[in-house]
Amino acid sequence: MRRAGVFLALAFLVFCGGPRTLEAQLGIGGSLTGRTALELYRGDFSAVTHPIVDSAESVIAVASEWEFLLGRAFAHSSRRFEVTVDGTLQQFATAGFLQRNYAPRTQSFSLQTLYTERLEAGTLTLDAQVGTRGISDLTPMPLYLPPGYLAYSLDAGFSRRVSENTGVDAHVRFQDRDYAGPSVLQTLDYLDLRSFEVHAGGDRVSYGTPGTDDYSTLRVFAAYLHQRYPLQGHRRDHKVQVGSRWYLDRWETWGLRVTLDASGILNRSNSSRVEYNAARIAATARQRLGERYLLLLTGIWSGKSYLGPQEFLVPGEEADNAAIFEGELSRVLGAGISVSAGGSWTRAETNISGDYYQRVRFYVGLDKILGF
Repeated sequence: MRRAGVFLALAFLVFCGGPRTLEAQLGIGGSLTGRTALELYRGDFSAVTHPIVDSAESVIAVASEWEFLLGRAFAHSSRRFEVTVDGTLQQFATAGFLQRNYAPRTQSFSLQTLYTERLEAGTLTLDAQVGTRGISDLTPMPLYLPPGYLAYSLDAGFSRRVSENTGVDAHVRFQDRDYAGPSVLQTLDYLDLRSFEVHAGGDRVSYGTPGTDDYSTLRVFAAYLHQRYPLQGHRRDHKVQVGSRWYLDRWETWGLRVTLDASGILNRSNSSRVEYNAARIAATARQRLGERYLLLLTGIWSGKSYLGPQEFLVPGEEADNAAIFEGELSRVLGAGISVSAGGSWTRAETNISGDYYQRVRFYVGLDKILGF
């Protein structure tokens, strides 16, 4: 609670004060979302997230969710400063556990500040973020809830348009993530992470039919990550990642936006136990249906292959292979209000023991666009 109070105090100061040198205030905008969800969990993951071992093979949960997003921008000449605050509150009611039914509650907040300045040679960006997540009444499997944490990150980047259609960029990023759990779950501290990343990429834009705003972009990138786990002895991981993103915007002519991501990671470490190769593919499509309806489809697949035998697993390393599919249909009611309904299917499994985790989810929600 103390962390959440500090976070809210910082957000209040930024929103009510703001940079004095950027005089053009562009107002406050955001959104508020409320959802009710029905979820079914199955699986036998031996995740170290709760000291109690429950023998239930499947459980059911009803969740009430609230999300908010607020953003404020300041601009002056070639400089721009943006601050964004978002938060999520979830309250669950469960049934199906043998020892007792749980009522977990999670809350998460994040604060992001982004400074952009246009220079003669290109564009400079500085992105600082702080985020926290808390959870009470942790549940045993098969209902898995990610553990709480406090994280900081700083990203410095520079981008340049080489030509009208081509651009290049480079970033340096630092991150510190401290996982927190109750005193009976000291093993969560093994997830604590310090990382440093160097990222470089390039993109090319292709324009659609003349007279329209249609376009597509193809971006390729490469990155090196150095990760240190302070409480896992002297473990140091070195990751090389390569990937691409293709984005298609045909909103004006077809009412369609599509994003495709593909990436691969080679993780090498001074601990041979955690060396692996991994791949990830993600696709998102938004299709406008008439004047008031919007269809959203998302699919994610990831796979991991360890180079050596695994004798045990550390929390957070169990979901080697995962697939997620989600669909949502929303309807605009008017005055910035829309209603939505959707469902998703998630399955993650380890190639070490064959243990798996699965969630089926159905939800309805109400969204309100905010503007001040």
